[in-house]
Amino acid sequence: LKYSFGAVLTCSDVATDILIATSYYQQRQFLWFSFCVAFAVLPSSMLTLAYFLQRCKQETAITLVKRFLLFANPCGSGFLKIKLLLVCLRNYDDVWSYHGWLVKDEKLLQDYRAEKVYHFVEGLLENMPQIILQIYVTIIQDEKISALQIISISVTFVNLVWVLTLFEFSSFVKEATVTHFTAIIFYNACLIAARGLSIVTFLVAFKWVTSAVLAFHEFVCISIYFYRNHEYFNEKEVWWIACLLMPCYVFVYLGFKVKDLNSKLFDIKLGRSILSSSLFYVCFTTENVVMVSLFFSWTKTSDSRWNQRISEVITVCVIVLSLLGTVIQLGFTFIFFHKSSRVRPNYEQESQGTEQSLHLDNHMGQSGSQITSDDSKYVPHFLQK
Repeated sequence: LKYSFGAVLTCSDVATDILIATSYYQQRQFLWFSFCVAFAVLPSSMLTLAYFLQRCKQETAITLVKRFLLFANPCGSGFLKIKLLLVCLRNYDDVWSYHGWLVKDEKLLQDYRAEKVYHFVEGLLENMPQIILQIYVTIIQDEKISALQIISISVTFVNLVWVLTLFEFSSFVKEATVTHFTAIIFYNACLIAARGLSIVTFLVAFKWVTSAVLAFHEFVCISIYFYRNHEYFNEKEVWWIACLLMPCYVFVYLGFKVKDLNSKLFDIKLGRSILSSSLFYVCFTTENVVMVSLFFSWTKTSDSRWNQRISEVITVCVIVLSLLGTVIQLGFTFIFFHKSSRVRPNYEQESQGTEQSLHLDNHMGQSGSQITSDDSKYVPHFLQK
């Protein structure tokens, strides 16, 4: 499901972006055309550059050409998903077995990591700005909203929800269920829709003041991230991951505390509490309400062409979606991250568990030196103070 649905979304998103860019060009809207094309090719360009900087001295010329053809096109993420889907289908019994499938092929591991990074960067650099651009254009244009614009916005929105939901789902320390996954999709859809509308409406009314608001929001998030992970100042991977994570906090909250990190497989585990989530979403909802309220006031005083009924509907939608998404997210956080306590502890089982843990620790201490650098990519990297 992850690779098949993701491949369909990626290719559909690229196709609608190309069609939208073509329509802008035909309408001689060259500024919108430039932004649309730039957002479409930015993820592939960044991934291609990063790959060449990292692997140019380690790979053969033929391999570099193959990777260039894979990464340098906007559908590269979709092609990677299709490739991994075919691999999973060929090893169907192992993938669905109780113990899962241990991948030992180095090239396949590189493809797995590349797909995760590519998919996330695609959502970060393409879907996020693209959805803001498309909604903004539909609001300020004089022409009627076309069916193609509605389809493009819908596909980009679904893809963005899918990207952030998958990343959040994989960032949990403990295993989540399908019910949890459904809840994440629902509250992310509400929060992303509310945030997108509030940003676009504020952008229409106050132009580039919006960048100052979002910059302040990011500054607060980065400051909290630094504070929560200050003991890892020597871990470069933590700050590299932070550069990718921080823009996501414009739309949703993933948690600030880094628990585990395997940078080779782009696997990060984040912790969050009901307190940290509450503080974040109080500010988040307040920002949305203030921005859309200022937009509503602006439409009544500064722009006579705005239909007051539409302004009221947008304002109500932003407030309702913000509150609904926040309530569901906080409820999910309380239930999923809540640490249950036993009223009557079983001291006999507890003592046996302690002995087993000590035995396991001693065994790991004796065998830890046997883990080689080649094996380390299969072992989770736990950060140490």
